[in-house]
Amino acid sequence: AVWVIAPVYMLAFLLEALGAWFVWYSNGIRHSYPHILVFCCQYAVTLAWFPIFFGNEFTMAGIVVSIGSWTLTLLTLLAFSRCTWLAAVLLITPICWKTYCLVWGMDI
Repeated sequence: AVWVIAPVYMLAFLLEALGAWFVWYSNGIRHSYPHILVFCCQYAVTLAWFPIFFGNEFTMAGIVVSIGSWTLTLLTLLAFSRCTWLAAVLLITPICWKTYCLVWGMDI
């Protein structure tokens, strides 16, 4: 089931980016800057998860990055919910998927 990770993460990235666009569109770049900043940090940590988790063959570093990614995604969801409910709703699927990956990683 490892082959499922890439397509589902692509969907998660698409939903997250769409949520960020809704925040920017509804508030303008000036008022949405702090929310987009949290999103960018979360996005960068999530991107770092792949090489750390798979490159190091499922080490504790991958779990730590996974926890960081999950936490930042939750913070992004909360930040987006202050701007527009639609952006927050779009992050429900990614946070559920990251929860699954975190549990799966701890099981390995």
